[in-house]
This record gives sequence, C-alpha cells and structure tokens, in this order.
Amino acid sequence: MRPATFTIDTFSEHVFAGFTKGETWNGWARPLFTYDEAQKIITAHKKLGLNASYDQELDAFTFKMAPSGDDHDIFPGIEIENMKLYPVGAGCWIWEEGGGEGQPA
Repeated sequence: MRPATFTIDTFSEHVFAGFTKGETWNGWARPLFTYDEAQKIITAHKKLGLNASYDQELDAFTFKMAPSGDDHDIFPGIEIENMKLYPVGAGCWIWEEGGGEGQPA
C-alpha cells in the first residue's frame, strides 16, 4: 500500500489524499481514505446538494446518490496495515489516481 492522490469528475475542483493497494475496478482507482479525508469528501458531496454522513455506530460513511429516492452508498471502515481506512467510492465511483489539477480538499 502506498500514498496517492485521487480526483473524480463529480468533485472536479478537489484533489483528495489517500492510499492505494494498486487495485482497480473497471479501470478506475480503488482509493482508501483516512477518517479526516473522508470527512472532506462529505463536505464536497454536500456542496452538490446531496446528503452524506458518518455513522459512528456502524463506523461507516454513507452517501445519498440522488436528490430523490433511497439509493445510498455505504463504506465501512477497514483495518489495513495498522490504519483505519475507508474505501469511499472504491468499486463504484469513477476515481482517478494521480490527479493534481484541482485544489486540495
């Protein structure tokens, strides 16, 4: 696992710091984020008018994917190399590794 930066069109003005194990999903990055960085993703998501939150009981981040309906993406914390990380969007969002054109989140 190594540190990396990630971008996604949805939040095109931001670059998020995270980690990667070099895995991809349909060619897209599968990032892992610290709790603090995942909170920054929540802030960016809410700026789009969509709900997002952290559930302490579940130790998971939840993102509502559309203004109407009940479609949510849920990303529970996982322990990797003695770190608690959150795979926000890994395996379902179109993250790209190595972005650097936006502003740090």
